[in-house]
Amino acid sequence: MADAGLDRRDIQSVTGRKTLAMGQKYTAHASQNAASRRAQMAREQTKNITGKC
Repeated sequence: MADAGLDRRDIQSVTGRKTLAMGQKYTAHASQNAASRRAQMAREQTKNITGKC
């Protein structure tokens, strides 16, 4: 759900987590994956523009 861009509070309500902290624990991994994808896309764009890695 986090990968799809849903808000943490929405995910918390769907999954039944009682606290925001528990919801964050389970969405942290998805946030890291999204950040990794953004960094890799930026790297590829730079590589295409400059011709360097």
